[in-house]
Amino acid sequence: MEKRCNALHPWIMPSVERRFRFHHNWTMETMRAGPRQRTFDLLNESFAAHGPAEKKFKGLASLYYNGSTPTALLFWAGGAKSMEGFAAPILAAMARHQADLLPRLSEPLHLFWTMLDFPILGRRSERRNKHRLPHFAMCGQRTQAEIPVPDFTFHSYGKLSGREPDTSWAAISRRLREGAEGRQAWRLRQRRLTFRGTVSGSRMRRALVPNLMACARNETAVPLDVQDTSGGARKRAYRLNLTEQCRSRYLLHLEGNSYSASLKYKLACGSLVLLIDTSCEEFYYPALQAHKTHVPIQLSKIWSKNEDLIARDFRATLLPDLRAKLAYYESAEGGAAAARIAAAGQRFAAEQLGPGAISCYWYAVLRHSLLLQHAQRPGGQHATPESRAEHEADVAAFMGSVRYNIKLEYTEAGGFRVTPLCHRNEGGSSESGVTCYKYRRNDWRRR
Repeated sequence: MEKRCNALHPWIMPSVERRFRFHHNWTMETMRAGPRQRTFDLLNESFAAHGPAEKKFKGLASLYYNGSTPTALLFWAGGAKSMEGFAAPILAAMARHQADLLPRLSEPLHLFWTMLDFPILGRRSERRNKHRLPHFAMCGQRTQAEIPVPDFTFHSYGKLSGREPDTSWAAISRRLREGAEGRQAWRLRQRRLTFRGTVSGSRMRRALVPNLMACARNETAVPLDVQDTSGGARKRAYRLNLTEQCRSRYLLHLEGNSYSASLKYKLACGSLVLLIDTSCEEFYYPALQAHKTHVPIQLSKIWSKNEDLIARDFRATLLPDLRAKLAYYESAEGGAAAARIAAAGQRFAAEQLGPGAISCYWYAVLRHSLLLQHAQRPGGQHATPESRAEHEADVAAFMGSVRYNIKLEYTEAGGFRVTPLCHRNEGGSSESGVTCYKYRRNDWRRR
């Protein structure tokens, strides 16, 4: 399976290895320095460095095989919509790569998430606090402790509901790719550059979108169809669904408050995507190739931090660059190049972000996580019955203010079986035939 993943998705293994290098190096240093720490001790050390608000949005998945059935015990406090969306693709990967992973998972593998949709670890914080184990997030920056993984939109995305019965990325991308707009020749699409999105919360959008909206129709080779869709009914009237956006030759992508999940949908359209530099990376960004899968619009580093500078330099730097690129791609020579890049971007979304690629990415993450957890057990020995018995207490102590627990199992039919374990609200807890925990006097006690 590893060879097949490398052959079909050669970017995955190097990308995951780069992200895990910091943690493997730290583990080796710890082994040389003295006794190894238990996984939950390391988890606690890592989360102890996070602020109070961030501690409310954390999740833990304990992964194992129940016989031959991929199973996850999920514990989280905040960010409920994201947790199943994270876990479902992992279980699908465990099913697809079962022959290799089943012998290695002799004890539960513990992975934990930040449920917020923006990075919380900067390089300075990372070095100062020495985060012991990787924690997974919807996006990351060029730091080492946060590892971006496929977000919940790959499983389902409520914002795309409406008339769509299945909002998984696999279903939506297939409809965009195989629909009339997705199959339409690039030259036959509407001559416009389109952007739709909310501006509030995003420094870059607050600075750029009003300036783009103010441009006269003849300032660029094609009209700029840019609208802010946040706010009241008047702005909501400018909204375009994905199918309507796919009718444009050009689609502009701007990061949101952190990342924006819309990039993969724009690539799937087959339109030419103009990507303005982003400070946050989704897991697949290292595989994108400038001028092959998209067209980059460069920004200086200070632009992503200073809203005034973005607005001040708009006409001096960004608009001339955008004007030149659109003029080139509207020419006979540039039009052929634009069609090739748009088709390559659409092919990338289908081949490198499909279910097989997602499973391969999670397979690589699980292999590296297993290496870390195995190294942290003295002598690398397998779990004993006694250590398994301690598992529930360890989880409870680590999670602190657990609100919800469920068991998620991957079925042979390819779906998921969800079993509620324990639901805790502010007023107390209710039990469903399992042990629940309640926090009392800074100590965990069984009820």
